[in-house]
Amino acid sequence: MDHLRELITQPIIQLGLTLIIGYIIGILVYYILRKAMHRTLSLDTTRIDKRFKRPFNLFFAVLISYAVCHWLDFRVELGETLQKTLFIAMVMTLCWLLFAGVNVASLIIENKFTIDTKDNLMHRKVQTQFSYIRKISKLIIFIIGFSLVLLSFQEVRKVGVSILASAGLAGVIIGFAAQKTLTNLLAGFQIAFTQPLRLDDVLIVENEYGRVEEITLTYVVLKIWDDRRLVVPLSYFIEKPFQNWTRVHSQLLGSVYLHVDYSVPIDELRTHLKDIVENHELYDGRVVNLAVTDANESNLRIRALISANDSSSAWDLRCFVREEMIKFLQKNYPESLPKQRIALSPATEQDSNALTNPNPSEVQ
Repeated sequence: MDHLRELITQPIIQLGLTLIIGYIIGILVYYILRKAMHRTLSLDTTRIDKRFKRPFNLFFAVLISYAVCHWLDFRVELGETLQKTLFIAMVMTLCWLLFAGVNVASLIIENKFTIDTKDNLMHRKVQTQFSYIRKISKLIIFIIGFSLVLLSFQEVRKVGVSILASAGLAGVIIGFAAQKTLTNLLAGFQIAFTQPLRLDDVLIVENEYGRVEEITLTYVVLKIWDDRRLVVPLSYFIEKPFQNWTRVHSQLLGSVYLHVDYSVPIDELRTHLKDIVENHELYDGRVVNLAVTDANESNLRIRALISANDSSSAWDLRCFVREEMIKFLQKNYPESLPKQRIALSPATEQDSNALTNPNPSEVQ
């Protein structure tokens, strides 16, 4: 009994010591890398520590223990069990470390290519591409790591050989069952690198106005102007038309339509439009114009055309112009507001005069 206890206790102590030594080595190596990152990257390293420090240290501890395990004097059965356990732990900590590395790379990209600026076209392009690459990388890391863990068991290897023998039929069945998912994955690749849309783009999809909030492996999330979320499959943007208001730049033209009477002074309206727009902070200085776009039997249709740096500014500026033009007409030219005209025939006019000025004898 004591001999068995000694055979079990001694390997555990040796393994524990190697884990502690490996963890300490990982701390020292990480400290050196942290100093190097602090000098080369203008980034708060505390944010990297939260994501990267713990998996890095644990991976070093398990890696060194797995390497030393071959040299320790274990019984054959116990040694094989410990090696297999350490191998699985090493694969799992390596996957965790790679996940953390992808997150840190994403953090560096987001810090360098921030989209919180007006001229952010290139930054949104880089973030869109890296966002998809990050998700694909994590999926590949998970699949490879999970496969390595399963293949470490002999029973699973036997099943794997039989699966490979019928891989052709299985591939056809799986491909048929997952064709929608595969279509979205391939559409994601196309969107990430051809970029008909990017993160923070302004889109009109299914008659809804919104910004691209998130691009996943299979769908896009649009944040609608009233804080709703529209979830659209990636294949939609390959197969169907949609509006992208920020494809090349974010600058937009906004239009305001007014219906007025024929008596309205067009030149004074045009002058007033320029006065109120050119002094407004949302106007970008490109376009301000007023023109009569239609005339029917009852009124004129006037279009005020203005420009702004982005869709939100264009919307607010349009509302401002519409209100100010209506106020201007109400105050200075109320007779030029829309009205209905009725033409009376001579007989109708006589009847109307008779009703207005009746004969006193007839009234009696």
